[in-house]
Amino acid sequence: MNSSLLKYIRIALASVVFILITAYFLDFSSSIPNVHIQDIQLIPAILHSMWIAVGILLLLTFVMGRVYCSTLCPLGIMMDIISFTSGRGKKKNFKNKNSRYSYTKAHNILRYTLLVVCIATYFISSAFIVILALDPYSNYGRIAQNVFAPIYYSINNTISWFASEVGLHGTYMMGYDTFSWIGSGVSFAVLLLVGYMAYTRGRLWCNTICPTGAFLSLLSRFSLLKITLDKKMCTSCGMCASACKSSCIDHKNKTVDNSRCVVCFNCLGRCSRGGVKYSLSLPWKKDKKPADTSDVKKDCNTISRRDFLATGAAITFTAIAAKAASKDTAKSQRRVCALVKECPRGRGCNFNRICYVEGERLPVAPPGALGIEIFNDACTGCHLCIAKCPSGVLVPSITQYGARGFLQPVMRYDGGHFCAYDCNVCGDVCPTGAIRPLTVEQKHSVQVGIAHLFPSKCVAFARDYDCGACAEHCPVGAVHMVVNSRGIPVPEIIPEVCIGCGACEQICPEKAILVYGHKVHRRAQVPEKEEAKEINLDGFGF
Repeated sequence: MNSSLLKYIRIALASVVFILITAYFLDFSSSIPNVHIQDIQLIPAILHSMWIAVGILLLLTFVMGRVYCSTLCPLGIMMDIISFTSGRGKKKNFKNKNSRYSYTKAHNILRYTLLVVCIATYFISSAFIVILALDPYSNYGRIAQNVFAPIYYSINNTISWFASEVGLHGTYMMGYDTFSWIGSGVSFAVLLLVGYMAYTRGRLWCNTICPTGAFLSLLSRFSLLKITLDKKMCTSCGMCASACKSSCIDHKNKTVDNSRCVVCFNCLGRCSRGGVKYSLSLPWKKDKKPADTSDVKKDCNTISRRDFLATGAAITFTAIAAKAASKDTAKSQRRVCALVKECPRGRGCNFNRICYVEGERLPVAPPGALGIEIFNDACTGCHLCIAKCPSGVLVPSITQYGARGFLQPVMRYDGGHFCAYDCNVCGDVCPTGAIRPLTVEQKHSVQVGIAHLFPSKCVAFARDYDCGACAEHCPVGAVHMVVNSRGIPVPEIIPEVCIGCGACEQICPEKAILVYGHKVHRRAQVPEKEEAKEINLDGFGF
């Protein structure tokens, strides 16, 4: 196949993936259907136990190399865009116009250490913040939601304002309810770091820091199709190495480090003699023809074997430790879930023994998360649920979950936002399974928390004022009005019926009613629907 055609096919596929993912994050009007392209991301697929998708990605890597990094990873595609712009209009200024990149040695110790740390911290200590910080898809998701989205909203609002001034009303203004200064600051800092590395060193982030790239490199070095240098045709001119964003082509020794190659095909068209090929290269096939650089090859093979054995030993050790830790984790989860059966029933619950520590208010995890700890273990903070939440009730957490849940979505009931009774969008779009998909009927019975009433703040109790806003907005009737001894209607909460949606909290002007989250989500009693009464009407009925 023509080398230029391979490159253009890769660019076309990468462009489609990047546009779809970015547009889906920025689509505030929900006009773009969910094509589940986020489900083909490696780490989310592993966490969601989508083993068919994981198997396809690994098989694709074993056959073709790290095409995932060049065509499916949105952060990698964004880095390619940045590195492409860094060379536009500058090649003529170089002494050698083709010397943008050059071969560098692999930082194997650093990248494989980070990979082992990511695996170990999740299984052994459940400190998921390491994976949350390094997962490429989640990093791009936070950049799209916290950096690109506010810019996009500002442009939309500007256009909407001008359109309304001239009498056009086809667009509408967007708010910034989910905007977080800390979330945007962290995302912008990551964008600057990744952008700078891509602008100056191409794919340095992918081959040094990214755990996904390190994991795929273990397979790609044995891939069936590889970028190779034909030792007969190659003149060691360095044209191919100057186009390699991964800095993995050693033109002097005529070798390619396929563990770092992201199969971008930029090098194929640079050699006029056809010395660079993308062809079948069986890992067990040995080179029968000796070359003058035999000593160098021996050293390279020795280093490669040493790195592979060391990495294999580290992964094996991690797997053994993970297996042992998983038993403790399962026991811990069983103990937590068993506590639900001990929950004091009815209005006599003191809310201290199970869910709270002496008055501590736990955050509210989204419905479908099952519980705070389970949610913290599975969420990578990609912020897709925040971007797609139609009611804007999900925001990035700062300290609500503690350090392990930094930037993970949390329910915040203020500014008129609450969890809509018939909405189940967050579970449908979550790529990691941290938020399980629920039907609307299932969601109606999920109790993420319970509303707590503080009579000293309530105007009905403290001032004998007939308010009732909380009862009017409760979708399940958990908050209802009763007449007290003074003949004043005051709110009362039925804990068994409350689902913790926050409709009462967001409407209360005095914040006299607050929702306390459950450590483990429970099942609420679904209120019975009243049968419709048959009414006979004469005329129009009024």
